[in-house]
Amino acid sequence: MVGVVGSEGGPSLFPFAPVSIGTRLNTMSANQKSNIYAYIFTQVPDGWKNAGLQYAWHGSDVSYMLDGLPIMGMFVGALVPPTTPLDPGLTDKDYWVSEFMERMLVNFAKTGDPSVPEMGVIWPAYKTPDKQYLDIGFRPVVMPNFDSVTTNQPAR
Repeated sequence: MVGVVGSEGGPSLFPFAPVSIGTRLNTMSANQKSNIYAYIFTQVPDGWKNAGLQYAWHGSDVSYMLDGLPIMGMFVGALVPPTTPLDPGLTDKDYWVSEFMERMLVNFAKTGDPSVPEMGVIWPAYKTPDKQYLDIGFRPVVMPNFDSVTTNQPAR
């Protein structure tokens, strides 16, 4: 899997900007025997969104993947601006995205396919010419043209 979060530039998970990997990803998808799955993470808790945090920060997807929602407030001043409230204002949407991310990782590890059909998410492999990726927010959406994505994707 190839993931993009924040504002910086065999199956694996690497968070970096698609503009820096577009050509390489196209070459890899043409030559790789295993499927490649690309995503961008756009989920921001409502409380932080209402406080002005417009973008998911680098590494925020890990909090959702690895059951780190209860400790998200510790990122204030480190990964998110120091003016951000300590309470992110988590809602059921955040817990839904977290459950999806956990199931996605398990499915990817078990089958090589991160789709979570029981939650309504069928994630197509990255292939040219469509270059589809998953925009992971509440609810995940399949989008085209991953290599045109920037790391400044607003939260949905």
